[in-house]
Amino acid sequence: MALTIPGITWQGARDAATQELAIRVDGAWMHALTAGEPMNWWDPLCMTVPSDPGIEATRLPIDFEDLADFEEDVGPVVAKEPKRLQSVLIPRKPWRKSRSIQTQDLTRNNFAGWPDRLAQILLSSRRMNGALARELLFQATTNVKTYQGVALIGTGHLTDPTDAGSATFDNLHTSSDFDAAGWEAAQDAVFGRLGPGGYGLDLKITHVIGGTAMRKKFDRQFKRTIVLEDSANNDAAAGVTNIHSTMIEGGVVPIVTSQLDRHPWLIGAGVGKDHWFTVSTTYAARPLGIVAEGGGAPTVKILDVGSEYETLNNAILIIARMALNGGGAFPHTIDEWRGS
Repeated sequence: MALTIPGITWQGARDAATQELAIRVDGAWMHALTAGEPMNWWDPLCMTVPSDPGIEATRLPIDFEDLADFEEDVGPVVAKEPKRLQSVLIPRKPWRKSRSIQTQDLTRNNFAGWPDRLAQILLSSRRMNGALARELLFQATTNVKTYQGVALIGTGHLTDPTDAGSATFDNLHTSSDFDAAGWEAAQDAVFGRLGPGGYGLDLKITHVIGGTAMRKKFDRQFKRTIVLEDSANNDAAAGVTNIHSTMIEGGVVPIVTSQLDRHPWLIGAGVGKDHWFTVSTTYAARPLGIVAEGGGAPTVKILDVGSEYETLNNAILIIARMALNGGGAFPHTIDEWRGS
């Protein structure tokens, strides 16, 4: 017998104890569905492409028309797809999370917090995009390749990937401390970056991302403003720091996440040094692409009382599965900065 509720499939016999568990799990699961999202620090980095269940690999489209302008409407129409549209093949990568509940706990109605613990599986699945984005950033200078077959963050990126003779740019910067001068240099480098056709993209840095150690530096740069101390003679008033200001210069959003604290460079040669990423969402393009089966929702199966697993182990099995993987997309939109 099988009973299906949103996202969960029950297999096995149904008795009063497991029916009660089902009711409680249903409620906890639905609560998790409506619970608040975790801190989605990865949102500015990722574009997500859905994948059909069971597909071994999905192509992540990289359409450079996202960075290009309209062309003059004269002469014959020549479709751009054969030239402009590229793709990165992302293989299917399965993930799982499992738990078990002793049968005696079920038969005695002693499952206490198990419904809530099961619902945590759904909340955990929501964090998988962040875990994947973290690993992609950790390997962005080595194993994460672009459509050109070069590292997503590194040197020699073509400004127009459809033109092998176009200019190149680098998006890995060393000896770049996060201070006033370093921030201004970063803005200039990103803003002046060329794109398809050899024209400037006018990319604005919209997000700056770093680990825990960058929090105070981000606050000093973006969240403090100089105001005049209230005085009868403002000409002589002293400038003081308003630590309560929440203004963010130029619309830049600073993001701090402990997920980046264990970056390979930061725990190696970069111990104690500044380490930060800049991202531009000026265009629809994003630096990372994530392929998510079923939109990233997990499927949960519970092998209940009477199932083969329960018979052999005297426990029911809860197993959640999802398929999620990612790769490099648009290197134009991300830069990594390493301090001196």
